[in-house]
Amino acid sequence: AATHGTALPPPPPLAPPAEGVLALGATKGWCLTAAQLRDMENLRAGLLPKLHYLPPAERTRVLGALEVAYQCESPAGRDTKAVAQAVGMAEMLAGLRMDGSAIAAGTLHLAVLGGDVSPEAILAIVGEEALALLQTICKLSVLLSVLRGAGTAGGPERGERAQALVLALSSDPRAVFVQLAARVLELRLADSLDSASRRRLCKEALDLFAPLAHRLNMWSFKSELELRAFTYLYPAESKAITSQLERLRTGCRPSLEECRGRLQAALSADADLQRMCAGMQVSCRLKEPYSVHNKLQRMQRRHARHVQLVRSQGGNAAAHAPFAAAKPSVSSCPDVLGLRVRFEPRPLGRSNDDLALLRAHRGDARAAAAAREHAIAQRVVSITHATWAPVKGRLKDYISKPKPNGYRSLHTTVLWGTLRAEVQVRSEAMHQSAEYGPAAHWVYKRSGSLRARSAPALPARARAESDAPARSADSRAGRGGPGRPSGPSGPSGMSGRARSPAGPDR
Repeated sequence: AATHGTALPPPPPLAPPAEGVLALGATKGWCLTAAQLRDMENLRAGLLPKLHYLPPAERTRVLGALEVAYQCESPAGRDTKAVAQAVGMAEMLAGLRMDGSAIAAGTLHLAVLGGDVSPEAILAIVGEEALALLQTICKLSVLLSVLRGAGTAGGPERGERAQALVLALSSDPRAVFVQLAARVLELRLADSLDSASRRRLCKEALDLFAPLAHRLNMWSFKSELELRAFTYLYPAESKAITSQLERLRTGCRPSLEECRGRLQAALSADADLQRMCAGMQVSCRLKEPYSVHNKLQRMQRRHARHVQLVRSQGGNAAAHAPFAAAKPSVSSCPDVLGLRVRFEPRPLGRSNDDLALLRAHRGDARAAAAAREHAIAQRVVSITHATWAPVKGRLKDYISKPKPNGYRSLHTTVLWGTLRAEVQVRSEAMHQSAEYGPAAHWVYKRSGSLRARSAPALPARARAESDAPARSADSRAGRGGPGRPSGPSGPSGMSGRARSPAGPDR
C-alpha cells in the first residue's frame, strides 16, 4: 500500500470482552494478542445469530462463557481442538433451543474439568443456575471416567448398567444432553485421534451413549453417534451397506416420489383431515446404515437357525420357507424405504365436534387434544390402507401404547408392487419428541412460547430402571467406594448443588 501511495482502510473496532471476563482475566494473568482478540470476536459474531431466541441477559452469559473457554487456552497458545469443541457445544445446544444456563455450562465444562478455571471464579459471569448445572455435568464426567477405567461401559450388558447409573445420578436432564452432545463432538473430531483411542471412543458410543440417546428418545443424537461410530469401527460393512442403500434409493426414487405425491394428494382431498389439521407434510425416509446392519444381523441369525432346524429334520430349507432360500440382503428388509406423515392439529375451538370431544373427556382439554391427535393419525392410516394394500399384522399403534422410552407414532407397512414400505404417522409434537426427547421441551413451540422455563424430567422408564442402581450407587459411589472417588465430588471440590428435575423420555 505504501509503494502504490494508497492508505489501507482501518481495521474494524474490536468488541471488548465482557466485564466479568476482564476481571477474571486480570486475576488469571490472561493476555491475548490482537490477532487472538480478533479471532475471539469472530467466534462471538458467528455464534450470536444462533442465540437470537434468548433474552439479551442470557446471550451475554453465553458469550461470556465462550470468551472464558477461549482464553483458558491462551497462555500456551491456542488449543484449536478445545476451542472447536467449546464453539461446537454452544452451537449444538443452541440448535436444541436450550436456555442460556445450559449453553454456558456446556461451553465451559471442559475448561473446568481441565482445571483451567474454578467454578467459583465464573459465578459472576454465568450465574448461579449455570454454575449448579456445571457441577452436575462435571460430576457425570467424573463418573464416566471411573466407569471407563473400570471397564463398566464396555459391552452391551455393561453399557446398559452404566446407562441406568448415569440416569440415576443425573439430577438435571440438561446434564445428560451436554454429555451426549460432547460425545457427538468428539466423534466429529475423531480423525485427529490415534487408532486405539478412536476405537475406544466409537465402542463407547455404540455401547453406552447411542443406547442412552435411544432410551431418552433423542433420535438426532442417536443416529449421528451410530453413523460415525459404525463408519470408524466397521468401515467395510459401512461402505457396503451405504452403497446398497444409495443404489436402492436411486433405483426407487421415481416410484418413491410418485407414492409420496399420491399419498399427499389423497390426504389433501380428505375433508375430515382438512377440518382437523392446520398443516400436513409427507416426506420420504430411508433407514440408517447402522440400523440396517443390526436388522440384517438379526435376519441372518433367524435364517441360519431356520436352515439348521429344517436340515436337522432331513428337509429342504428352501422348500419349507422361501425367505430362507437366500441370504438376507438390504433390499429384503421390510422397512428400509418408507414415508413419514407429519401433521399439525388445529387447536380445539367452539365447533360442535370440538365441544362434543371436550364433553366426552369431562372438560379436560389436554386429554381431548390427545384424542384428536390419535383420531387424525388413525384417519391417515385408513386413507393409506385405501391407497395401497396393507401387510397383515404390521400395524403398530405406539400412540395409545407408547414405547418404554416414550416414543409415540402409528406405523403400518403397505405393498408397493413387490416392495414393502413402512409408513409412519405422527403429529409435529410427536416428531419433535422423537428427534430430541426431553430436549423437545425447549425445541417445540406451543402457544407462542418458544422456550419453557422449567426443565423436563427424564423418561419414566429411565427413572424406574435407575431406582435400584441409584440406591446401590449411593452406597458404592457416593460414599467413597469404587463407583466414585471419595472426598469432594468433581474438580475443584465441587459439591452437588443440583437444580431442577421433572418428566418424560422416549
